[in-house]
Amino acid sequence: GCYKEIQSLSIDCPTKPLPCSWRGPLINVEDHLQECPNRRLACGFGCGAQFLISEKETHENECHKRPTNCRYCDTSIPYDSLEDHYISCREYPVSCTYCKKNFSRRQEVSCYKHCTV
Repeated sequence: GCYKEIQSLSIDCPTKPLPCSWRGPLINVEDHLQECPNRRLACGFGCGAQFLISEKETHENECHKRPTNCRYCDTSIPYDSLEDHYISCREYPVSCTYCKKNFSRRQEVSCYKHCTV
């Protein structure tokens, strides 16, 4: 009775603040929301941003929390943490204080031992 009548009621798209032109039975609203061009998404990288589904690719390419690989050790790091990562990255290039040769931070210890003997 009542449940079937309610489910067949026609409603407008419920997306906020910009509903699209869709109008259909209440029972179909969940299906519509999966495809609605005005549906808002939350950033999957955890930056807290919300955007239209049509803006997803742009946001993912520009998000300050997007995963980025360190060019020295290939570890995946959030983009906004890359500079902090370089401080402790074992593959980051450094120069020996004594011989001025370039090494990764990991190799620097053995150079230091060799140059100070």
